[in-house]
Amino acid sequence: MKFKRKLFVSYLLIVFIPFLAAELYISSVLESRLLQQTENHIFKEASLLKTIIEKEYKNSTPSYEINSLIRKMGRALGERITFINNRGTVLGDSEIAPEELKNIEDHSSRPEFIQAFRTSHGLAIRYSTTLKINMMYVAVKIAPQDKFLGVIRVAVPLIDVKKFIKQTEYGLFAAFLVCMALILILNIAASARLSKPVEEITRTAQEISRGNLQARVYTRTRDELETLGRSINLMASEIQKRVSEISEEKETLQAILRGMSDGVMVIDGDGKIALINRVLHDLFHGDVSATGKAPVEIIRNADFQDGVTQVLDTGKPFKMELPLTTA
Repeated sequence: MKFKRKLFVSYLLIVFIPFLAAELYISSVLESRLLQQTENHIFKEASLLKTIIEKEYKNSTPSYEINSLIRKMGRALGERITFINNRGTVLGDSEIAPEELKNIEDHSSRPEFIQAFRTSHGLAIRYSTTLKINMMYVAVKIAPQDKFLGVIRVAVPLIDVKKFIKQTEYGLFAAFLVCMALILILNIAASARLSKPVEEITRTAQEISRGNLQARVYTRTRDELETLGRSINLMASEIQKRVSEISEEKETLQAILRGMSDGVMVIDGDGKIALINRVLHDLFHGDVSATGKAPVEIIRNADFQDGVTQVLDTGKPFKMELPLTTA
């Protein structure tokens, strides 16, 4: 299960990271570009309206009569257009009836008006409490012959931008769900193909570690797993061969020991008994299955134990006589 889970997580990350990058792009870069495009579009419209108004009022000052021109322009462009004079009074609005213009509050404190007055054009994005949506306002300064008459302002709702962003995000999310389904199917198929050989290799390795040297890997995947299986089989064969050789050598040595008339004790590098024959057992009444014990446990003589230790430390022969006791 761990292998399947890791495989699924790796597939998930491969798909999730690009989708996350796309989401970050949509939520930041794409939205910023769409807003910039919208601003450029309505700035061109406002600049065109500026040219018309400056030509119309080259030698006069706009009054409430300009409202008819503003309403005509609004119908032609399909945008909300507002004319604000140099004192911040709204003299024309394409979506407000002429008789209601005098009731509109002063606009001299609006950010786009202040920016246009100072730098020739201004931009503001704010929430419309009337329409319950965000609006973009672009204002252009009208000053024929350096005479500041006011600003022409074009306003557009940003609902289309938000709608496009949402639609793109929904599409991206739908694509992500489809990819998730494909990943799940791919994970099931890949797990079935890969987990069985892995489980067989693991099971065989465990059998070999428990001493079953007959265990073998029979998987045929034509990839690295098959190579690994062959390596494990070769290792098991080599271990089996070495164990067989060692067993044969041990049996041969034991046969030689059994046929000897002398008592023989074989000591390993750790000072423990590796082999002991029957003759030595009968002489000292020891235990013939004394493998792994200290020599002094069989031949209870401290000088003999010291002699064994000396041989192991120096590598030189040691000779001594031991008295035999009768049982």
